[in-house]
Amino acid sequence: MPWLQIRFTVPRDQAPLLEAVLDGAGALAVTMDDAGDDPLLEPLPGALPLWSGVRVTGLFEDNPQTLTLVQELAATLGQTQGNQGLAQPVIERLEDRPWERIWLDDFKPTRFGRRLWVCPQGQPASDPEGIVVDLDPGLAFGTGHHPTTALCLEWLDGAELAGRT
Repeated sequence: MPWLQIRFTVPRDQAPLLEAVLDGAGALAVTMDDAGDDPLLEPLPGALPLWSGVRVTGLFEDNPQTLTLVQELAATLGQTQGNQGLAQPVIERLEDRPWERIWLDDFKPTRFGRRLWVCPQGQPASDPEGIVVDLDPGLAFGTGHHPTTALCLEWLDGAELAGRT
């Protein structure tokens, strides 16, 4: 089943209100991500910081009624944004795909420490002498890039692993 996606780029202070508007309009999901290159590194517990420019995306079912609603949202909210010199919203149709697996297309073998590699199944490590953790990243493990997982992998890299399973 295809989906309709509407995407706005707004200043930080407008993002929570836009999120509420999309949610109230029946969005199945609303996401916010960085509209530029403004990293957020390890916020304090309970803090919900946003980037200076935020891309707010609403995902809707693809049907004629929803398309009309999304077009009306784009016109109304885009007009408000246009008065402030901001980019017009973008509406796209997304074909359904195996979303839970598609991100793996970009995941490549990664080294942790001096010799420990996390490799998606079937992909070799760049170092023939490396020790390989051979698995497809997922909910239980992820990619190893989360700071606590990366620290554990770096510690494991220093352990004696020869002949171990």
